[in-house]
Amino acid sequence: MTVAALGGSVGSLLGMYTVRHKTKHPKFTIGIPLLLAGRIDATLKAEVVFADYHTELQLKSLKKILIA
Repeated sequence: MTVAALGGSVGSLLGMYTVRHKTKHPKFTIGIPLLLAGRIDATLKAEVVFADYHTELQLKSLKKILIA
């Protein structure tokens, strides 16, 4: 579970169902997919923030070019 929380949730989920390991424990059948969903959500939010920041930097550069 710790490895999944640190970013290995995809591998943990695939391994769990590939070899049918811990598939009857609610802690894992619910917890691992929740960790994966949280990881996906955090990644998407980080990409949106980065894209907004990158766009803002481009606009500032463009304004400097147009003013000069």
